[in-house]
Formats: sequence, structure tokens, C-alpha cells
Amino acid sequence: MRIICPECGFSREVNEAGIPAEVSFATCPKCAHRFAFRPAGDEGASRARPAAGNDPKADREAQRRTARRAYQQGAAAGGGAALLSPGGSVPWECPGLFMRPLGFARTLTRLVRESGAFFSGINPFSSIIPAWIFLLLCSLPFTIYFVLQAREMQVVIAGAGEPVNLFSVVTLAELIGAPLFLISFYQLIGSGTIYCVTRLLAPERVYFRLIFKVCAYAATPVLLLCIPAFGLPLVAGCAVALLFVGLRHACGLSARQAALALLPFILINFIIFIQLVRVAVEAVNHAPM
Repeated sequence: MRIICPECGFSREVNEAGIPAEVSFATCPKCAHRFAFRPAGDEGASRARPAAGNDPKADREAQRRTARRAYQQGAAAGGGAALLSPGGSVPWECPGLFMRPLGFARTLTRLVRESGAFFSGINPFSSIIPAWIFLLLCSLPFTIYFVLQAREMQVVIAGAGEPVNLFSVVTLAELIGAPLFLISFYQLIGSGTIYCVTRLLAPERVYFRLIFKVCAYAATPVLLLCIPAFGLPLVAGCAVALLFVGLRHACGLSARQAALALLPFILINFIIFIQLVRVAVEAVNHAPM
């Protein structure tokens, strides 16, 4: 069986008998483009697919185990997965680069310059901890900026007549921990929302770990929040654009499916943004003159 990349024309002969029946997508080792090399209902795949049992849950687990083996062995295109390491195409998740400045810098560079190839090669079966740490590190500059701004913040405590400095009410650890906790909680809720929708659109190609990683790396523009010229709407727009690219390349969704998967997420964020604006306006109106 010859598989040809529609993006760059690279081709390779593979043994069709060695390709699991559930695998219908390949990643080109030359340009990293992810594409369907056979339709889901292909007769050859149907002949190779084992008969479904009476337990749907056991069948799904068997399919996941087969997909995991296919990814790890590069069976999707006769080695076309071209894994750099267990971290896939993400330098930050490679054993030799994890928690090192070089791994962080290479990941940012690849994410900006080759976002499609970056998301296409994410390992959907490895731990989500590196992606979560990467997100927190991206959020750290904004957290430091927030703490520095908090030095000048005055708050009014119920029962107290005069406003007091925020640092006299909360500790430094609480000021640093609160934004990081909220970002982690927001990441979990956002990933869960997108995962639920994508499970309806493409259940055979979606894993929660994969969606979590896509959302975490797509949130990289949060680095720009500490720069006054980049407002929250602009950063949010960049993050949504990266999410769209990530869902298309990592999960193999069409443009329409990716847009549908993002719609509930965007609506939730819009509601949160409106509420934040209302709170800010009320705080300004009730501020002492």
C-alpha cells in the first residue's frame, strides 16, 4: 500500500496488514502534515477489524490500546510518526529538555513558527504534567506583574474605616498562588468543555490528555499579558486561533468541526469577560474620590 502526503507529495510503501484497523490518519515525516490515508469505512480496514464484542466499554479500551501501540511504533505510516522522543514533537516533553530553559525556548519557537507540525506530533498518551507545568511557567510573568501591581493596591475591609494596603491583608504566597490556582482550574474546565464537544464530533480520535495538552500549549499567549500594549482581548484571540489550529492538526478535525468544538468555550469566556467588566466598572464607581 502506498501512502502519499497531499501536502508535499512525499510517499512511502507500507505493509497494509501491519496497520491497525482503527488507524486511518498518518503524519508525514517530511512536512509533519497529518492527513487521512484511508476512509473510516474502508473495506480493507473492515476486513482487518475484529468483530465487536458485547461489551462496548471493553471494545473502546481495546481500540485505545491498539491506537497507543500504533502511535508508539509509528504504524500510522510505516514509521511516519517520526517520534523525536516520548514527548513527540514537543521539545519541552523530551527527557533531555524537560524543565530546562532550552526546552522551553525551543517549544515556544516551534509553536510560533511551525504550529501545525507542533500540534500534529503531540503524544496523546504521555503524562499531562509537563504541559501543565509549561502553562504555569507561561503564566509566571503575569503573576509577578500582578504581585508588583498589588503593592500599590488599597482595599476596604468590612468594619474598617480607612482602606489598607493589600499586602497587610494577604501574604505573598497567597498572592502568587491564587492566580496560578485560578489558571489551573480554568485550564481544567476549558479542556473538559472542549473534550466533551470533540467526543461527539470525532470520538475515535479524541483523548482527554490530547485535548488538555492542546489547550495548555495554545494558552502560550498568556505570556503577553504582562506587556501593557497587549490587552486581554488580543491575547484571548491569539489563544483561540492557536486552539483552532491545534484541534485541526492534533485531532484531525475539519475547520467546521474545530469551530463547533470551540463555540461553547468561546461563549463561556465571553460571559466571564462581561462579568469581569461589570465588576471593574462597579469598583471604579464605588471607589472613594
